Amino acid sequence: MQDYHLDYRLLKQVRLLRSLTLKDMEKYMGVDYSVLSRIENEQLPFTEIYSNRFLLACQKLLLNDSEVTAIRKTIELREEYQTQRGNGK
Repeated sequence: MQDYHLDYRLLKQVRLLRSLTLKDMEKYMGVDYSVLSRIENEQLPFTEIYSNRFLLACQKLLLNDSEVTAIRKTIELREEYQTQRGNGK
């Protein structure tokens, strides 16, 4: 997997793609599940430390380039649709 800029929006999508709970993802990232939940819900910033741990978790999960691209596209389309509808989120 290339060194993509992995932002917080991908965290939940990757977790769901691999059918992982927050507790499962905690094991891959070495970050408490409550912190992961707060990151996913934009209650905590996705700092460089979390980004690095997420990248390592993606490598452990064998996430490939096409999966990252598909997730990004899905996120972009969802955000575009929500913006067009005026919902914001």
